[in-house]
Amino acid sequence: MTDAETEETRIIQRKHLNEGLMHYDLPLSTSDGLMDWVLDHREPGGFLESVLRNDLSSAIGRADPSNSRKLIDIVRFLYNWVPSACWGSDERYENWKYRPIKE
Repeated sequence: MTDAETEETRIIQRKHLNEGLMHYDLPLSTSDGLMDWVLDHREPGGFLESVLRNDLSSAIGRADPSNSRKLIDIVRFLYNWVPSACWGSDERYENWKYRPIKE
């Protein structure tokens, strides 16, 4: 894949994720963290890491009040808009973290 094709793919992915985020009123830091994770494989903070690893008890324990209120919407966004390869278990989280971005 050429650099131009890679960049075009990233633009399409970003538009897709932004479209999904428009359906949910998530905290900005949460939206940014999800975008950084999906597009750049940049590790999020502890709360989002717990959500992405599908560790509910840890996510609840780490959530601030605004994320606590939006936890269901965060999971709905992941389920409906985010590639399943990058969330849902420890294994998927670790694989995504080390997966080359240009794939």
